[in-house]
Amino acid sequence: MEGQQVTVKIWDGVNKKNRRNYGTLGTQNELRLRAELILLKHRKLLSLPYLVNVIGYCHENEHFSVVYDLKPLNSMHNLLLNDTFTWSKRIKAALGLAYLLKFLHTPDPPNEKYLVCNIAAPHIMLDQEYNPKLFDFGMFRGGIFSNWWYNYPSKNDECFGYADPATIGGGISAQQVYLFYCVCIYL
Repeated sequence: MEGQQVTVKIWDGVNKKNRRNYGTLGTQNELRLRAELILLKHRKLLSLPYLVNVIGYCHENEHFSVVYDLKPLNSMHNLLLNDTFTWSKRIKAALGLAYLLKFLHTPDPPNEKYLVCNIAAPHIMLDQEYNPKLFDFGMFRGGIFSNWWYNYPSKNDECFGYADPATIGGGISAQQVYLFYCVCIYL
């Protein structure tokens, strides 16, 4: 591992964009960390190429962080105006995201389909080969989280990003198709 480039995500507890505290800071950040570790260590998801791999994590004195095996190029959002982000690379990124969503929408009984509430270009990292990598898992619903995740304190407050009001009652597939469409238009 010496010399290996990694990505580190640290929860600081304050959503700087909205300038609001997440409430019971330790509890909610602990839930985010727990959910992320459960998801990324799940046997079915370990080999999925469009999710990051966890190398380690910190859960100490209400400090929470995760270390990923990811050498990112940049976020899809930040690469948008970059000349090296050609049409063929954009299509490759969109197809990778489509593959991931198809995988997440396939039920794995007894688990339900997954819902990712924050599919947006800023939340999708691209690796050195322009493969998309999801790295924000606090917005996952369903799947292996069906039994406990819906007790998450502010689940309804945090589904944001691209949202078509007409798809909200239409279930997971309608919302995710709309979100994917928005990312493709963004490209």
